[in-house]
Amino acid sequence: MYAEELKLKLNDDWQAYKQVNPDAGHTGQDHFNFHNRMMQEWYKASSAEVQEKVEEFQQQHKEGLADEEDKGDNTNHLLQK
Repeated sequence: MYAEELKLKLNDDWQAYKQVNPDAGHTGQDHFNFHNRMMQEWYKASSAEVQEKVEEFQQQHKEGLADEEDKGDNTNHLLQK
């Protein structure tokens, strides 16, 4: 839902993390874990309004109610099939 906006912030935060933690692992799995942890922190820190929108968005996708056109060329959606 906020992927593009958060992607830039996440990339900046990942680069900063790697500089501060040069001896830590920097594999794809490490990046994935970092990404998930940051997303959880951002969600917890977001306003109730944003959390409500995210939960509604998630529920629509779980129930298959999202518009087919929203799926378009979404790589993430294609990989989930």
